[in-house]
Amino acid sequence: MSGVPSHIIHRNRYLNALEPFIDKQFIKVLVAQRRVGKSYLLYQLIQHIKKTKENPRIIYINKEDLAYANIKNAKDLNEYVTLNSAKTGNLSGRYIEQVVYSLSFLEFLEFHSLTASEDALEKYIKFGGLPYLKHLPLEDDIVFEYLKNIYSTIIYRDKLNRFNK
Repeated sequence: MSGVPSHIIHRNRYLNALEPFIDKQFIKVLVAQRRVGKSYLLYQLIQHIKKTKENPRIIYINKEDLAYANIKNAKDLNEYVTLNSAKTGNLSGRYIEQVVYSLSFLEFLEFHSLTASEDALEKYIKFGGLPYLKHLPLEDDIVFEYLKNIYSTIIYRDKLNRFNK
């Protein structure tokens, strides 16, 4: 499946919570703020399913890809799934919701290859647990610029657009 990264740091608590619902007629809904790793959790689930199931049928829809812009509601999604699956898609409203949080302190340590220390705890408290920070030097100016842009996106794009409609 294209678009799925090969190397993912696994967040096993979420996989363990969702695993009982794999192969069940439930929509899996991941709820979280921006940039906490929802897409990567989906990639982790896809990898897990590919390893544990023979010939899995996976439909991956990236709503940030303009190719899927026509999917605007549950009816559109059901039609797309029905057209693109061997079995009839039946998204009948049964769902399991999983809230995804930013990294815990232990996950922060793993993502940044740090050992537990006062310095590591100070960095976690100061910078927070957004997973993408693993790709940035943990320096005030760099991290705070990234965080400022994330928060601006949340406020201006998500909140204002939602209430101005």
